Amino acid sequence: MDLKEENKILKEKLALLKNFISREISSNINKINKNKADLLFGEKLIKDKIFSYFWENLLFSVSKEFIENIVSAEILFHHLEKNRKIDWASVINSYHKVLDLLIEKNISSLYRKFANKSNLSLKENDLVEKKLYSVVEKGYSLSFTRLFFIISKIKNFEKLFNYWLNFKKFLEKYYYIKEIILTDDFFLLAKQISDSWILWEKRHKWKISFEEVKKYRKILIWDFKSKNSLIYKLLKIWEIEI
Repeated sequence: MDLKEENKILKEKLALLKNFISREISSNINKINKNKADLLFGEKLIKDKIFSYFWENLLFSVSKEFIENIVSAEILFHHLEKNRKIDWASVINSYHKVLDLLIEKNISSLYRKFANKSNLSLKENDLVEKKLYSVVEKGYSLSFTRLFFIISKIKNFEKLFNYWLNFKKFLEKYYYIKEIILTDDFFLLAKQISDSWILWEKRHKWKISFEEVKKYRKILIWDFKSKNSLIYKLLKIWEIEI
């Protein structure tokens, strides 16, 4: 098969994938949006923003759950802008789910395989050490909270325990992950969320304002205007995978 024929086939596959993603976004908008009259313009705007911002990554990392939660978060945020009495927690929870999905797929699942070959044992009575043990031995997911805490320790060259050291070795091997999550850009965005307590105390005590929701959303997807966002960076991991 010559190069022209290969390019033709690739273009056809990409076109099919683009159509599939577009249909998935539209389908989820229709499922979630119960008041279509209110979103005649907003529906198209949401679809166009999501598709243009993410489509290149979704071609290679497409996930129905990812699309469902992004669409859900954006529709809920659209309604929240019009009616501040709507439950803001739904927006936070949908985006939180997206973070969890990306961390599991692009980091935790790979670390689990790496650690299973390392013959590790739990020796320290440490919460994060126990969490990493549970990720490896019980198939638990590594939360954004724990991931941030782990990379904070690594960046600050603090004393690390058995599983923590193993996670650091994992990042050395899978350097394409390290080159994203240990950069200052990623760390500073993650720290803003950590310092806001929006995923922890404030969320559980229902003490989050609309302005805080807006700020949280901007850090995660940057209003679909800049690729310097947490979600885009986590989704981008596939691009430099070896």
